[in-house]
Amino acid sequence: MDRVNELIATATADLVTKEDLATLQRLQEEFSAELATLRGRVDALEARTAELESNQFSTTTKLVGEAIFALSDVFGDTAGDRNNSVFQERVRLDLQTSFTGRDILHTRLATGNAGRFDLGTGGVDTNRNGVLDPSERSAEGFQTFNLTGRGANDNGVVLDWLAYYVPVGPARLYVSATGGVHSDYAATVNPYFEDYDGGNGALSTFASENPIFRIGGGAGAALNFNFGKGGGILKPSALTIGYLGSEPNNPGIGQGIFNGDYAALGQLNFNLGDRIALAGTYVHGYHGAGSTLFDAGGFQGQDVTGRNIPVVGTSQANAMSATNASSSNSYGISAAIRPSDKLSISGFVAYSDVTGFGSNDDREVWTYGAGIALPDFGKKGNVLGFFGGAQPYSFTRAGRGSRDIPYQVEGFYKYRVSDNVSITPGVIWLTSPGQNSDNDDAFIGTLRTTFTF
Repeated sequence: MDRVNELIATATADLVTKEDLATLQRLQEEFSAELATLRGRVDALEARTAELESNQFSTTTKLVGEAIFALSDVFGDTAGDRNNSVFQERVRLDLQTSFTGRDILHTRLATGNAGRFDLGTGGVDTNRNGVLDPSERSAEGFQTFNLTGRGANDNGVVLDWLAYYVPVGPARLYVSATGGVHSDYAATVNPYFEDYDGGNGALSTFASENPIFRIGGGAGAALNFNFGKGGGILKPSALTIGYLGSEPNNPGIGQGIFNGDYAALGQLNFNLGDRIALAGTYVHGYHGAGSTLFDAGGFQGQDVTGRNIPVVGTSQANAMSATNASSSNSYGISAAIRPSDKLSISGFVAYSDVTGFGSNDDREVWTYGAGIALPDFGKKGNVLGFFGGAQPYSFTRAGRGSRDIPYQVEGFYKYRVSDNVSITPGVIWLTSPGQNSDNDDAFIGTLRTTFTF
């Protein structure tokens, strides 16, 4: 219609006939009701947009939240007598801020009361105080929602993660101010089991990712260099390097970013075609006296002795000398194969060589596992998963009766109720807990409900 008016105004009437004008008039009359409706909807949308702009929380930030309700119990002659059924919770609120559209700042608050079960498996009294402190007990059966950021699990609110992702030239930079772990920036290659310790993956910390990623954590930085974007068999892959310090904010002697506990990671991961992923990981760590190996940099806090609480593995694998520092060199391989859209197979193996700075402080630690996941099992969004393997263990300094491999088998079924709600029943079976076959097998049953918003 605007074009017709232009033609009329420029005296080019020979390009517009009376029939054209009649057709336009008829169409205008025919769609008058629809035009009026559209005009009203546009006016309403403009009014609502103006209201949102004047009352919005932020122009740069959105809130992503997760709440977990978990009903759990442990069964077994030893463990069952030492525990009761519990109803626990954990809540995470993540403020995600972008300043350029390509970067993202995570400011995450967390709280919860999900303490872990006492399996009654003993431990290593490295402090020689006659008492097994929380860090000296086995971390077998540790579930992801037990990670509340506080060892007390008293519903205290903590800033458990503050990190920034931003592209820098051909690389992607990750900077963590607190609560950083290696799996924040390095590919774990464990699809459907790994959910960043959230409530939509595996139940246990062992099944969710290779324990090598639990060595160290805290504050630091990492770079990802991507390659392999061509049309060949090598799909987008990456070279990753990172450094995280566990005591970055303490200026004391033997503390700080570089003089305190730290873990440096290097990883190559390859995606071969669309169905095979491989990753080779190396982690070098320094651990002060009284440290634990798989402590995620003290993410779960400390016990009354000041030792970081481990989040996976036996006490023999975790507890280091109470009087001397140690260094560790860890090597891991992770792989995932997706034969079809309805089947995923993944697994890992890791070895740690710990060198103590005192006599008889050296030791070796092994762990391995594999799992099968059936995505969209029964309904789109559901996942049926089975994972089994050996929790991190060490025979080097194990005493008599503590030289058995501690196996774990886990099965779970995540049922997607809606886009924001899932229910996951599951069972964790632990054999030879505490590396001792004389200890009764333990069975942990959990019904986990996860709300995301």
